[in-house]
This record gives sequence, C-alpha cells and structure tokens, in this order.
Amino acid sequence: MSPYIQKSNDNLAAADCLVGGKWYEASAHSAYYSIYFLSEELLSLRFGIGHDEQKILVNGPKSHQKFIKKFTECLNTVPDFEPNDFVQWFSQTNMLRKKADYKPEKLPQPTYEKNVKLAHDFVKGINDIFKLY
Repeated sequence: MSPYIQKSNDNLAAADCLVGGKWYEASAHSAYYSIYFLSEELLSLRFGIGHDEQKILVNGPKSHQKFIKKFTECLNTVPDFEPNDFVQWFSQTNMLRKKADYKPEKLPQPTYEKNVKLAHDFVKGINDIFKLY
C-alpha cells in the first residue's frame, strides 16, 4: 500500500477515534487529511501529477485551495463522472478543519460527526470509482 493511502487510512481511523472520544475539533483535522492524502495519490496515479510536482503546483498562500482546484480540474476530465459531491465534500472538510484548527468557538457535535461521515463517503467513493487500493 502506498504511504499516501496509508496516511489517508490512518487519518480516517484517527478521526473515528477522536469523535468516539469526544475530541470533536481534533477530528476535523484528521478527517480532512484523510481526504487530502487520498487525493494526492489519485492525482499521482490516475492523472500523472507526481507528488513532487503537486507540491510545486500548490505551494504558497492558499495552497489547500489551489490543491482542491487542481483536484477539481482533473476530476472534470473524467468521462461519465460527476465530481460535484466529491469537490463539495473536500471543500467542506477543509473549511471545517480551518475553523477547528484556528478559531476558538466550538461548533455543535453533529457537525463534526457529519464531517467524519463525509470523509468516509469520499474515501469509499473515490476508491470504488478509481480502484486505488
């Protein structure tokens, strides 16, 4: 298994544990990075954008937004595939991660539980479609 897929799986398992332990804000970070690492591997394997090239493409300010944009551009080239849900889930988990990591206010518990479910849906859906592992 690639290290990126392993990191994705580890982060998803961590998000589950964090929600189960009621560390909701911390779960947002792990849920997002589960999606991020799987997406990195998808761009490398399916779209030929190596990990080093990805780092160059998306470095600097708003790097995660640039990465999501590149991810969206690539998915939009796949015939007979509608990427809107995946793009929305990626963006939503990123926004919640930023709030949880950088803002002091807490959001309701179901928000974080839903976020972890979105990460599961994203990972399962991408793997079902692209057979990454």
